[in-house]
Amino acid sequence: MPSRFNLKKRAGSDIADSINKVGLSIDDNLKAMDDIGSADFIVRDIEIEKIIPSVRNFFKVDDIEDLAEDIKENGLSHNLLVRPFGDSKFEIISGERRFMALKILGRISAPCKVEEDLKDNDIDAEIKLINTNAKTRQLSDIEKAKAIKRLEVLYKNKKDKGIKIKGRIRDNIASDLGISGIKVERLNKINKLTPGLKEALERNKISASAVGQFSSMDARTQKAMLSLIKNGEFVDTKRAKKLKSEWEKTKDKLEAEVSILENENKLQQKKLKRAEKKLLNSSLKPAKGVEADRSVIENNAAITIAAKMLLGLVGKKDLEVSDKNLNELKKLKNMLETIF
Repeated sequence: MPSRFNLKKRAGSDIADSINKVGLSIDDNLKAMDDIGSADFIVRDIEIEKIIPSVRNFFKVDDIEDLAEDIKENGLSHNLLVRPFGDSKFEIISGERRFMALKILGRISAPCKVEEDLKDNDIDAEIKLINTNAKTRQLSDIEKAKAIKRLEVLYKNKKDKGIKIKGRIRDNIASDLGISGIKVERLNKINKLTPGLKEALERNKISASAVGQFSSMDARTQKAMLSLIKNGEFVDTKRAKKLKSEWEKTKDKLEAEVSILENENKLQQKKLKRAEKKLLNSSLKPAKGVEADRSVIENNAAITIAAKMLLGLVGKKDLEVSDKNLNELKKLKNMLETIF
């Protein structure tokens, strides 16, 4: 489609003169001048079918219907930011929600700011994607942590390619996200949490300040911490420290119980090997049935271990089952133990 208007970066009054020539309003003039920024670009209408979302965008794309209704009533407040991609397409750097809303409204084109200099520059295009989302959206701590982790990779890739980076990577990330370097370090600790604790943070079950207590623990300890958090409980720094202390006192006991289960598993494996050996030495079984019989042995051995573990949980009152199911479980355990 023909361009609505094209602008090249200029200086001083030349910008205003060139904008006025295309007959824009005062508000549009201010918007266009604000869009000019510091890099070369073109602003034009692009057909919707030629615009594609970026596969690198990990930010949430939600509330599209509400945005579409707002655009319908008030118009589009900001142009999409895109870059040339492939032969005739344009990849979205910023504005995927607006793009989806325009599609819902049945628009055939969208006003886009085209970053020509990012056409063949995937690294800087992704950095720009993260930077613009950080500036235009209210990001959660989880989203900021994801952005920090990704920016670290991107800047290290630049250094590996021999591209000079001004200042420290941490400071560049801080600038991209509009936060301090100290906050970058604090938020980066979220990336050391297990998925369970990340989910607890996202659901506001643990405070951002408590993250520091958990992030220094290994994955196994973090899992134990999560199991100690009661349903509906909010964990702040003080509570996190108490949980850590409780874990230090009980971990020896828990590790001993784990060791017992591991030893029991080793014993079952030995029984499995002995059973397999007898099976291989037996002239009663055809050779072609060996693998099938081995599978049966392995499955039954696993069931035996599972039955014992379930009965152990029932005994500790960590698991509730009906009397009927309990009896069936005991019968299963006894029957399998006569075999193995």
